[in-house]
Formats: sequence, structure tokens, C-alpha cells
Amino acid sequence: MFSVAEFNKFKVIYIESLSKGKHEIDPLYADALVNFGKCWDIERLDFGTMYDDSLKSEISNRLWKGVDFFPKETMLKFIKLRKEDVRWMFRDLYDENKDLAGRVSRFIYHCDQLFELLPVSKKTSNHYWDEAVVMTHLFLRYPLQYSVLDRDAFMKLMVRLSAKNIPNHLPITTYSTLMRTINKFMREDQEYVAIVQKKYPKTFSIILASTINAFTMISK
Repeated sequence: MFSVAEFNKFKVIYIESLSKGKHEIDPLYADALVNFGKCWDIERLDFGTMYDDSLKSEISNRLWKGVDFFPKETMLKFIKLRKEDVRWMFRDLYDENKDLAGRVSRFIYHCDQLFELLPVSKKTSNHYWDEAVVMTHLFLRYPLQYSVLDRDAFMKLMVRLSAKNIPNHLPITTYSTLMRTINKFMREDQEYVAIVQKKYPKTFSIILASTINAFTMISK
């Protein structure tokens, strides 16, 4: 879809920027991945506490909380309301034998249904569970397969890389495939690997084993 030659040019610029400290890899994603990996246990009896613990961070809560943005709080309400239904939702979402687009759309649909069941006193303006929030959870569960979703930044990158036939609305399946490709190219670059290892020794393996690399590139 995009020009490999243009990608290689862009990669050189990015690696130089990273090595000179003009650009940094956001530590939040590595921190979130480490914590999620330690805490996530879909079979845990106290599912609500487990879910809450899985999304805690020593750096920032901005992935789960912001101005009129409370997906974590809403999910905790859903768990309190229908714990086993939510457990099934996550099982379905994380089932790699099923189509990605179907899993994401089903998860959002069930969030819609659960939101309607909440008492008026427990409701916010919406449940906040859109494709971006769902994809963040897939990224945390399978960091080598999925990336945080940012279509606007991604489309800007595709333009810079002279991509052809870019659809107006990029499907998440296409987005995920291209992000995996970009991340693979980055992991194969020994200069990039050496810089990441030197700059981020504590989270080196986490960064290289995830699409943090690609997301950092497109958010530049």
C-alpha cells in the first residue's frame, strides 16, 4: 500500500531524531503493557478488582480517563451489573480464531446493550467504548498483533509514504495489518534496536515486542 523506499527514508529521519533525543517513545504504553501482563486473569473470581488492577499505571491514567472520557469507570459499572456477561465479552474479544472486525463490533454492541441496562443515576453521556478503546485493550492483550488506533495520524503517515488507494475510512483489519508490517520493519533494523536498547534498557524488550514502535512513528 505504501512505498517501501519512502518508508526507508522516513525511518532514517526518525531513527536520527530518536538517537539525538529530539523524539521519545511514550513510556506510558510500556508501563501499561507491563502492568496489564502482570494483572490480567480472565478467570479470576473477583473480575472487577482484577480489571481495575490491570489498568492502573504509575505514569498516567490518560488512556482510561479524561475530559468526558471514562471507559474504565463505565466498564466497572458493567462488571458490577453483569460480571459473567462482561467476562464472556472479553473472551470473545481476545479469541484470535475469530474475525477481528466482528470481535470489535460485537464488543461495542454488547456495551451498547449493557449501557441501556444501567440505572439513570449511574449513566454518563455515553459508554465511551468505541473502536479506539477496544483496540487499546487488544493492544494490551496482544501487543505484537495490534496497535493503539489513531486513524488521523496513520493517514498522515500514509500520505508521507506516498501510499496509493487510501480509503476514506480505513478498516481496522487493514490498519492492524499495516501496523504489524511497519513494526516488523522497525524490529529488523539493527540501528533502531541498538538505540532503543540504550535509551530504554528497562522496557527494551517490551518496546520491541509491541507496536509501540509504529505508534510512536505515526504520532511524530
